[in-house]
Parts: sequence; C-alpha cells; structure tokens
Amino acid sequence: MLVANVILFIILLLIVGQILFQKMRVKKAAKIVDATTFKEGACKAQIVDVRERNIFKRSHILGARSLPMSQFRESLKSLRKDHTVYLYEDREILAGRAAVLLKKAGFTEIYILKKGYAAWNGKIKTKEAR
Repeated sequence: MLVANVILFIILLLIVGQILFQKMRVKKAAKIVDATTFKEGACKAQIVDVRERNIFKRSHILGARSLPMSQFRESLKSLRKDHTVYLYEDREILAGRAAVLLKKAGFTEIYILKKGYAAWNGKIKTKEAR
C-alpha cells in the first residue's frame, strides 16, 4: 500500500511539474492580454486563430486567419516574423503551445487573448445561415 501511494505521489508531482513548466515556457514566449489590449494592438498585427478550421468557419474574430494547431508547424512559414502576432482559441492552452513554437522560430512580439475567444467583445465574422 505504501509503495502504491509513493508511486501515485510521484505521478502527481510529475503532472504538476509538467503543467508549471509549460506555464513558464508560455510566459517567456508571449504576453497574455485582456480583450481591450488585444483589440487595440490587433489592427496592426497578424491575428491567428489556432482552433480547428470547422470551428473557425462558424465564428471568428474579424480579420483573423485560421492556422489550426493540428497543422501549425507546417503553417508557421506563412506568418511574418517582423510583424506582431496575436493568438487566440477557446482558452489559452493551444495558443500557449503555438506561442512557444513561434518563439522558437524567431518571432519576438507574441500576444495571447486572455480567456480565449469567449472573452472577445469586438467584431466577429459568423457563418450566415442558409
């Protein structure tokens, strides 16, 4: 019983350690900003939605490009390193991963929408009902 508890404790520590490590990597790669700050800077930046394309097509921030996280590594070349990048998704997890990849690729100005798309109160584009 003691061995099982020790193993469970070690697994728990590894999981918590991984989560904290990922949060530190994201914090070094990008700045997480609220919707107001995101809106102010987005007009002169590349806005990237990392949600899957079918979700993007239903509704997205006006002016955003769809670069789904599942294809992000391949799509990274379509972004300009000399322009600021604003990332968003439903929360912040995938956008954080995208930010780390962008930082590794040499991007310097990376921002993530705090609380994701649900926090957005600006203009959006939605799929028209037929």
